[in-house]
Amino acid sequence: MARNTLIRNPSNTSPFTPLEIRILKDMENLLKGKNFSTKSDSDMIQLEEIKNIYGLSKKEAMYIAALYRDNWYIDRAIPYRGTSTGIEHESEKVDWAGFEEVEVPELKLYEIQYFQDVSAYRDIYFDVWGADEEFADMGASHDFYYDEETFTEKEESEVEIGDYQDVYDSEISVKDDQQDIGYSLMENRKIIKKILNEYRRKI
Repeated sequence: MARNTLIRNPSNTSPFTPLEIRILKDMENLLKGKNFSTKSDSDMIQLEEIKNIYGLSKKEAMYIAALYRDNWYIDRAIPYRGTSTGIEHESEKVDWAGFEEVEVPELKLYEIQYFQDVSAYRDIYFDVWGADEEFADMGASHDFYYDEETFTEKEESEVEIGDYQDVYDSEISVKDDQQDIGYSLMENRKIIKKILNEYRRKI
């Protein structure tokens, strides 16, 4: 039996559930009280740890990161311990249980294409959920450099000659189909490529 997803409908701004509070507190501890940064690879490594601890899907992991980031800022704007400007010290913990209204991110499915020079043209496609382009780009960047599919579904085109070189360009776009297509799209691409390669051999 499939479990319920952690991902809320954006209109559901009710207080955090006990499970959400536990995950957000653990994430806050891993990030040493700082907000989540889409510019930091180390933050993606901490997100991977949260994903593994709680058995989150790729989409849920990206959602939790956005949920943390968006609401961390809100708590900083709320007077705390008698101050008038928000939390007194950066090290103060966020009161996740004290939220009366939650800022809920809305995820979109992005396709990110990397163009890589390998002494011959090669491109790499990533399907990744993100609250914005920065989140999606960071998920793809993490999986590219660690050669894994922690946050994305990845497909690499093949080359038979040349050495792998740096990525020289990339392109990010919101996918038309916002369903979680996952491996089915990757398999379809592989089948199409196999057919085209067979066709080329015959001519």
